[in-house]
Amino acid sequence: IYAAVSLMELLKRQRDAYGISLFHESLMLHTAAKSSPMHQRFVYAELEKFFNTYSPTKNSDTHISKALNEVAQSIPKRGMVIVFTDLWSSGENEEDFMNALSHLKHERHEVVIFHLYSRTIEQEFSLDNRPYILVDMETGEELRMLPNEFKSQYIARYEKGISALKLKCGDLAVDFVPLAIEDGYNEVLTRYLLKRQSML
Repeated sequence: IYAAVSLMELLKRQRDAYGISLFHESLMLHTAAKSSPMHQRFVYAELEKFFNTYSPTKNSDTHISKALNEVAQSIPKRGMVIVFTDLWSSGENEEDFMNALSHLKHERHEVVIFHLYSRTIEQEFSLDNRPYILVDMETGEELRMLPNEFKSQYIARYEKGISALKLKCGDLAVDFVPLAIEDGYNEVLTRYLLKRQSML
């Protein structure tokens, strides 16, 4: 949320219009692109409301492909679509995700995927070797485990999956930007500015 708001502030100062879409199982909010102070206040209020009221819902899942297809169909003209996602979605497969990105590119949008992840936990799997109960933030599903039993296999599969996704995004001319939550959001602004420069 802070990263998205930082981009909005930058866009506002450049007098560029922006909209926002929030999604889970479906689009929860989708706004038109505007640049007015009233629009900014509305978007900020919606983000703050979401931040303060969000709670995991059992037996639900994020449907990113469905949301991206809906966004692709609803944006009236060529623009830049910036997606913040952790890429965790048990209800979809990679092919659905790539098809949704292809849809956005077919509509001539520039696309940037910011992959939000924890370097310590998700990438390096740096957990003490003691029993854990891992809880899915979206579905509430629980998994009991000892980290050392899974660490090497998990890291190998994680790295293989991310590398393959980067290559496929590259083939579509989609910018894939890993964004570790430990690093803050300076990288978001840097990547946006570089992308913006390349479009001019």
